[in-house]
Amino acid sequence: MTIVLAIDCAAGACSAALCRVRNDGDDVAALAVAKLPMDRGHAEILMPLLSRLRDTAEVDWSEIGLIVATVGPGSFTGVRIGLSAARGIALATGAPTVAVQSLEAIAAGVRVGEPSTPLLVALDSRRGDAYGQWHLGGTARPPAVIPINRVEIPWVGGPDDASHGADILVAGDLADRLADHLRATGHPATAVAGTEAPDPVVLATLGYRRHAGSGPSPLRPIYLRPADAKPASSRPTGPK
Repeated sequence: MTIVLAIDCAAGACSAALCRVRNDGDDVAALAVAKLPMDRGHAEILMPLLSRLRDTAEVDWSEIGLIVATVGPGSFTGVRIGLSAARGIALATGAPTVAVQSLEAIAAGVRVGEPSTPLLVALDSRRGDAYGQWHLGGTARPPAVIPINRVEIPWVGGPDDASHGADILVAGDLADRLADHLRATGHPATAVAGTEAPDPVVLATLGYRRHAGSGPSPLRPIYLRPADAKPASSRPTGPK
């Protein structure tokens, strides 16, 4: 039995869960869960939220056996805050860490009848485009920056792909918008509700299974583009 702490601040929420996991991840009990929708303010919310979860679950920090966190892509600030908290708790407790991509975590929470069902997961980059990842033919493409109003489907086998023409599932905080766009361009598409951010219980389960299969992994952020913030110029600003 392992107590798993899962943290996500990469998308439009501040989320965490404490779960008890048994039997190789087939038996997962959520001891305490919180998911607060927000675009900013994670720094003020996250640590008090984690303390409340611990009190609700009646779990001591020392009992945590695994820490799972999303590493992006997503909000630059949110990713850094979530990873800072996860690293700090890991350092204090000695618990191993597992990194999970935010788009992958959302995809894991989507119930797909067949692995070959086309799935697009997309999060708003807040720059007029999206961080997106395609799942086609049972294979996940690398996450990338994609245009919102010009979505191209990278069919595995080109126009003759067996899944060509199948209903495309769209998840993430841009699900409705991108599903509308795909339908307008002749592709049947369905937006999956409730997938604006990763489910922390799904995140805990996914991280536990990954740790069981390949061991711990460092919490390194994934950025698909440079941050907006630029360092201040070091040139003198006084009179010449």
